[in-house]
Amino acid sequence: MLTYSQRRKIRINKPNWNRPSFKDKKYDMVRLYESATGNTLKRNGKVWIGICPFHSENKGSFAIYPDTDSYYCFGCEASGTSGWLKKKLGEL
Repeated sequence: MLTYSQRRKIRINKPNWNRPSFKDKKYDMVRLYESATGNTLKRNGKVWIGICPFHSENKGSFAIYPDTDSYYCFGCEASGTSGWLKKKLGEL
């Protein structure tokens, strides 16, 4: 029988090929936004806030939520996942 530390090592070192890590996914979404719009996002806790690329504004009402892999704009109410964001920014 394996000890707790042996089981933990196996679990930690086991690669998960089906899903990218949370950290990589978060920064991919931020980099996608910043490269497509030329604007920067500011981190506010777990949320990244910036200027919405879908309408003109002066204050940041566009939020990226890495926990749920989604975005939402409080000004124009645009929302979706990272796939939708990639598609929409590609159309601009």
